[in-house]
Amino acid sequence: MKLSVSYCGVLIRSSSVGVEEFSQSGLKMAAQKFAAVVVALWTVTASVVFCIAALTGFNGNLTNPGNSVTLVCQSDDPSVVVQFFRKGVDLASDKTGKYSIGNINENVNKTLTVHKVGEQDLGEYLCQTAATPKPVSVTLYSKPVVSPISTPSNLIEGETLELTCVAWGLPTPRCTWLKEGRVLSASDPGVSFSDMKTPLNASVANARLTVVGMKRSDQTDYTCSAAGDTGPTNVTAYVRVKDRLAAVWPAIGIVIVIILTIVIIIFAERRRRQNEAKLHPQ
Repeated sequence: MKLSVSYCGVLIRSSSVGVEEFSQSGLKMAAQKFAAVVVALWTVTASVVFCIAALTGFNGNLTNPGNSVTLVCQSDDPSVVVQFFRKGVDLASDKTGKYSIGNINENVNKTLTVHKVGEQDLGEYLCQTAATPKPVSVTLYSKPVVSPISTPSNLIEGETLELTCVAWGLPTPRCTWLKEGRVLSASDPGVSFSDMKTPLNASVANARLTVVGMKRSDQTDYTCSAAGDTGPTNVTAYVRVKDRLAAVWPAIGIVIVIILTIVIIIFAERRRRQNEAKLHPQ
């Protein structure tokens, strides 16, 4: 029997001999990955359909954290109770409010809504019925999500610049840094990169940029481009570099003000004495 898997209009028709057809080239990668899972699940006794509703999308369309995604699992028999699983846990037992299981038409337990999607919600979900000895899986992907870059407020010429790109997504993104639109390399003078962990312990390559010995000419825009299989997300920050004497100028200004004040006082006192001498000659 054939198993049909759809993503809001993208259809993968599969049989025991393999994948027959898929559409929409923009989601070709998702179709191929999903088909690889489907091929291993031909021993089913009912036709099962997975569909991702178009609230935030699937495989690269989750551009705004905090939105919701709805998974739909249907069988040919409306009386069959569908169960949704995540990391071995039956989501019907969830008490946190993260998941909602609903109906389609008169059927029961056919939809799973994941609320306020974040990094911890990405990955594999399973749908299983009594008619499917093996569960059918769907993987929720995300375009990279990047937080604003925090920049130093008092960076002085000669000091070291450190910028961090806080990014997450599935597949885990890899960061590329650009300076005024030019890609930075570890071979550039003073430039180095290091990896960072996301809150869920995924390693993001090149997430931290370090530039030793900043110059005034290094004052410009720096961009972190976090890219995965679903495309890049870019965040840009402007870095200011102060002159070496930047910290000294205020002190010099204070000294000048004090000197001028003393000169004015001395001059005023001298004029006062001259006026007194004219009024009271000896």
